[in-house]
Amino acid sequence: MNRFQICLQFQLAPLHMGTMCGWGTLKWAASGDRYDGEWEDNVEHGNGVYTWSDGSTFSGSWRRGVKHGPGLWVSAPLRPSSYALQP
Repeated sequence: MNRFQICLQFQLAPLHMGTMCGWGTLKWAASGDRYDGEWEDNVEHGNGVYTWSDGSTFSGSWRRGVKHGPGLWVSAPLRPSSYALQP
């Protein structure tokens, strides 16, 4: 079973030497979570939005697959709340 489902094609260098690089969208098939944004060497790197299957989102910067720096987290519509993350 494939762990990932590509939703949209990458706009910049879809596969740079066999890795995801540039801007694109990836959806995890098992959970329904998705990430729209920049990639480098198969991980989130740069600006992007991670959306969980319940509708919660994190919009901000990523570095080597980890949230990095300021960003905005917004909870799912049924649990309204949001806060800004500071470095």
